[in-house]
Amino acid sequence: MGHAKISVKACFTVLGILLNIIVVSSLSFAAPPPLHITRITPSGMDVPAGRQIVFQFDKPVVPMGRMARKASEIPIDITPSLKCQWRWLNSGTLACQLDEKSALKPATRYTIVVNPAASSGLAGGSVSGGSSRCR
Repeated sequence: MGHAKISVKACFTVLGILLNIIVVSSLSFAAPPPLHITRITPSGMDVPAGRQIVFQFDKPVVPMGRMARKASEIPIDITPSLKCQWRWLNSGTLACQLDEKSALKPATRYTIVVNPAASSGLAGGSVSGGSSRCR
């Protein structure tokens, strides 16, 4: 009878350990919540011509370090096309910087589209898709 009690306790102990392993491993493989762009500057219908578009995210996206990025690393498309020099201003703020020849043109409607599939490589997770217009 004593061996049966020990065996039952051992079974419950093993079951408890396995349950903890399953819960912890399922939590570690859960996808992070999507990133959201909280603000794009400039935005609206009548914005001054400028040389920078800034995207503010709701949480840190990249670690501090290499802040300049290639266009192929950025999941954002702007139409009409701009020659952005992409740079993270901090871990949650991305800027499209333009030279004088590529500055935003007055009376032009720009459409910004975020490609969620291309954003999966960002450290903060994938960006939820959408578009924004400004002119």
